[in-house]
Amino acid sequence: MMKWMAAGVFLLLMINGTEAYSSEETDELIDMAEVVEVAGLEVSEWQYIVKEAVDRETVEKVVGNLENSHKVTVEKDENSVKYVFVDRRKTGGINEYYTVILPEQEHAAAQFTAVIEGSSWEKGSKEVYQSKRESLDEMFTKASQRFAWLSTVESGIMESDSFLHMLKEELGFEHSKTQIDTVRNSKHKKIVYGYIPLWTQKLAFDDGPRNFQMAVADEGTGAVTYTLGTPILIHEY
Repeated sequence: MMKWMAAGVFLLLMINGTEAYSSEETDELIDMAEVVEVAGLEVSEWQYIVKEAVDRETVEKVVGNLENSHKVTVEKDENSVKYVFVDRRKTGGINEYYTVILPEQEHAAAQFTAVIEGSSWEKGSKEVYQSKRESLDEMFTKASQRFAWLSTVESGIMESDSFLHMLKEELGFEHSKTQIDTVRNSKHKKIVYGYIPLWTQKLAFDDGPRNFQMAVADEGTGAVTYTLGTPILIHEY
């Protein structure tokens, strides 16, 4: 329940208080992956996600372009038509797909979403990801909302405070708030919010900006999962 409450609050703030992102700035996903590597851990899964509300003229161009290069499936209901485009090339174990949700209401905006994802971050992953992201970003404007997250699992030896210290040393992380999960038998230990000045996209709060969220989860087997996201975690951790 805690993760959904937090996400709901942040999404509301994001609509009103998120600054536009420029693809020319530092790459948050790469930054997070490199910190995980410095910690001696491995990335277990990751995603880069872009969302934007677009007009119907733009949708027609997007659908036409993607139909020529991607496998497409179409789903219809009484409210909308959903297109899912999957890149047939799985380069370096990295997937790329797009969704377009077109409402039946003639004047309603469509939702355009793009995702790049992988189940590991190995040698060569950075270059493949950068190439795919460069092509993907050209399809969106600065009005789009951009998210990145990754997960890593460790044996429980490293304390979360040590990981946060590493974020401070490597990225200038400024700790803002910690939310402790007090639900009995919950695997979630705590959620940390903070701010990394290197990253352009941020959320405005009364007590200062935030653009980083980390969930620490005890898997009950001695392993601890760290899920890092910016500017919020939209992954169900």
